[in-house]
Amino acid sequence: MDIPILERDAVLAQLDSLARAARDGAGHSVFVTGEAGAGKTTLLRAFEDRMTGARSLRGACEDLSIPEPLGPLRDVAVDAGVDLDALWRNEGDRLSVFLNLLTAIEEAGDTSLLLIEDLHWADEATLDFVRFAARRLRTRRILMVVTARDDETQGRPQLRRAMDGVAASDATRIALQPLSAEAVNRLAAGSGQAPDEVYRITGGNAFYVTELLRGGKDDALRSVQDTVLNRLGRLPPETKQVLEAVSIFPRRAERDWALAIAGVEDEALDPAIESGLI
Repeated sequence: MDIPILERDAVLAQLDSLARAARDGAGHSVFVTGEAGAGKTTLLRAFEDRMTGARSLRGACEDLSIPEPLGPLRDVAVDAGVDLDALWRNEGDRLSVFLNLLTAIEEAGDTSLLLIEDLHWADEATLDFVRFAARRLRTRRILMVVTARDDETQGRPQLRRAMDGVAASDATRIALQPLSAEAVNRLAAGSGQAPDEVYRITGGNAFYVTELLRGGKDDALRSVQDTVLNRLGRLPPETKQVLEAVSIFPRRAERDWALAIAGVEDEALDPAIESGLI
């Protein structure tokens, strides 16, 4: 998906500048955040394609019922030529393992790009590593770029834990915004679809815009439905009852009425608000 917007070009230029500094031994951490479908992965791939001569070491967190301990670091260790299990056996403690892995990552190339996706699904040990690394990159030839959703109850506390104690001079947070009406207009050119209608339906969400332009309105709406149902499935049963009650109101629902219909206490509404579904 190619998003011809100035914001993306500005972000890529910012990442390029940080990568040049990392090449000179002034590493940095970047946290790219945004709602599901904002284009975080697309941005990361575009940046990686531009970085000729740099070595990319990539890992990703998975949406598992029980997160795999250090799941993304296993991917990174393979790219860096490190036997992570042997490292654990030889070192024995977490900080020594983290330090040795950082050294191996730095030695992987003149400039190493450490790319970790979907931090909102990370286990606690991975969050510890990200925080550990972010506090120690300023003298290393490593640029660490982490992506995370910030529109869900689960994502925001994960980000806070990963960035806790990291100095502002050592980390940059880039929050991706929805596409503007102008950007949607440019993307929709020649598609045969009305740009204003595309923007109205999608709200500028990059994923939904692309799906609608690629497959038509029905396919795009199914993608939206799948995303909403997935987010709904993560909520407590009492919160789902509130959402079912609210859904019967055409425009707005009085808080007390919705809670009374659902038969739940007031605090059951908070997760629905935090998840962005209300």
